Amino acid sequence: SERLARFAPYLMKAFPETETSRGVIESAVVDIPNMKVRLEQQYDTPILGHLMLKKDSHLPISGSIKARGGIYEVLTHAEKLAFEAGL
Repeated sequence: SERLARFAPYLMKAFPETETSRGVIESAVVDIPNMKVRLEQQYDTPILGHLMLKKDSHLPISGSIKARGGIYEVLTHAEKLAFEAGL
């Protein structure tokens, strides 16, 4: 979101674990070929394309997509207060 992008420099300074992502709180999407093979065997049917996993459990700072939403809400409130104060 635009708000998270605006706060990225702050997040990077406040939370050094976000330096590699430049302050962005995003989870990686990875190919899981072994799981694809296992599912194909289990259900005796081919799966076309790649089977991918979005690793929300590895989100920097928050550790879950729900917690990321909480961080977003705090930043929204902080930004609103700053605008109201003329900052």
